[in-house]
Amino acid sequence: MSSSPIERDLVAPGVAGPGPPSTTTSFAVDRPAASRRNLIKRALPRSLFGRSLLIIVTPLVLLQIISTWIFYDRHWETVARRLAGGVAGDIAMTVETMTMLSPVDRSRIFRLAGDLNELDFTYRLPPLPPRSAARAR
Repeated sequence: MSSSPIERDLVAPGVAGPGPPSTTTSFAVDRPAASRRNLIKRALPRSLFGRSLLIIVTPLVLLQIISTWIFYDRHWETVARRLAGGVAGDIAMTVETMTMLSPVDRSRIFRLAGDLNELDFTYRLPPLPPRSAARAR
């Protein structure tokens, strides 16, 4: 129950309030909203020190949480971008090296790239044309 004189006079119709009966129309009070309001009032500090501490500490905590979130979000984004670029560079270097060497050296390059980059490469030859097309030539 609230100590406010305004809230004391607001009672549901047909329910006798704590004040004297009046001839004016009563206003209905939203019970769930009133119970939420009372819950919030009980949870908040009542002393001046508690309220001032809440006013000072709450923005600082929120600021630390938000700045930490932004820092780590950007950090992980940067790390992921650099790692992806490194893997793409390793693959591009292997493919470029493969095109410049003879087929005998390709297996050596794949083995070396697998050892150094910790990537497994597989080279697949294009499919051979069907025999009927080869005979027609």
